[in-house]
Amino acid sequence: MDVFEELGNNGVDVKDGIERFLGNKTFYISMMTEFYKYLNENNPEVFIKAGDYKNALSACHTLKGMTGNLSFTELYRGYSDIVSFI
Repeated sequence: MDVFEELGNNGVDVKDGIERFLGNKTFYISMMTEFYKYLNENNPEVFIKAGDYKNALSACHTLKGMTGNLSFTELYRGYSDIVSFI
């Protein structure tokens, strides 16, 4: 099983995601790496636990955009809900 198949099996709309990056699979994967890096450096849970809702909102808003562009549909919905809630 390749990475795209595995992503698809986990609810990612891989076809749409790759199309958003003009069919460039390498660029799509590099943006997934950027998402991972951003999440590790700006984890909203850490901000929320610290009561830092300004940075939590900023991180969630950025993650909402990133997950939308990557077609991580379920994560996008989750971050959208969090942004609305905060």
